[in-house]
Amino acid sequence: MSETFEKDKHIKYFERCLKMLPYYYTRALDDVLTPDIKQKTIDWIYAQQIHPDPNIGNIGQCGFRGAPFLGHKFEPNAKETIHETYDASNLAMTYTALICLIILGDDLSRVNRKAIIESISKLQQEDGSFSPVIFGMEFDMRFLYCASVISYILNDWSGINIEKSIDFIKRSQV
Repeated sequence: MSETFEKDKHIKYFERCLKMLPYYYTRALDDVLTPDIKQKTIDWIYAQQIHPDPNIGNIGQCGFRGAPFLGHKFEPNAKETIHETYDASNLAMTYTALICLIILGDDLSRVNRKAIIESISKLQQEDGSFSPVIFGMEFDMRFLYCASVISYILNDWSGINIEKSIDFIKRSQV
């Protein structure tokens, strides 16, 4: 066993663990994430953004997906998205993407704010709750929270019917 601290080995270990350890372990990486790694992570997140497509009218599907599970080409600077039927953003993933971008120091300049806010409005249900995806059947407080945080981050509440949301919260209290 070596009695000297082997910084390079520790960095490699923590980088390998980055995707599988809880927050309190990954916090140790703040000082070792290079600007290059941060930028690559930011670019990967932006590559998950779904933009509006006027040809198919996909408002309600814009925002961020969780991963490139449909095998689309990596395009972090894309202004449009190749669409598949079930390739839609998710409120929780949009919330997560925006939070991660902020943590990484991004200025959110590549975020299609208008499309996200318009999509949020399509995800709100008549009772004030939100669905995580346009074709979802799951409606609860988690997604109202996500929609609210997204609206706060983007400084635009026009996609949320606040009165209906407040009524939903009141009806949900036990």
